[in-house]
Amino acid sequence: VDCVIRNNEGSGVDGRIHLRRCVVSGNQDSGYSNWLNISGGNLRECRFVGNSSSIGGGIPIGDNLSANPNLNQVIDRCEIVGNSGVDGGGIWGMGQGGLQITNSRMAGNSATQRGGGIYFDANNPFKLFSNAVVQVKGCILSGNTAPTGAAAYL
Repeated sequence: VDCVIRNNEGSGVDGRIHLRRCVVSGNQDSGYSNWLNISGGNLRECRFVGNSSSIGGGIPIGDNLSANPNLNQVIDRCEIVGNSGVDGGGIWGMGQGGLQITNSRMAGNSATQRGGGIYFDANNPFKLFSNAVVQVKGCILSGNTAPTGAAAYL
């Protein structure tokens, strides 16, 4: 609660994460590993600004969501702004667990391939079936860029 995660490089935070009223900015990976890898949990009233990664720039979600369909990720009242990645400039997700994004703003994020604002791959090659549900409610997606799916690639 009420934290700042700033200017980190490489593989940093991994696992089921709960953040509230936090600022996450200026972080980047040092290759394929994410500076942050969330596997379920809640992100509420947070700002993700100016982060970059080879996968998801602002909020990378994966790993355990692929293996466990009962894990859900909640993103509520967050700002995801000015982040960049290959897929999912703002939010990158993979797996059979659920992703719920409510009352959040994704703006000015960029991806070099797919999903400038949001990228979610429920059909990834690491699992045999998919029960993934992605819900986006009361959100603003604006000014995001990508060759495919500037706002969202689901």
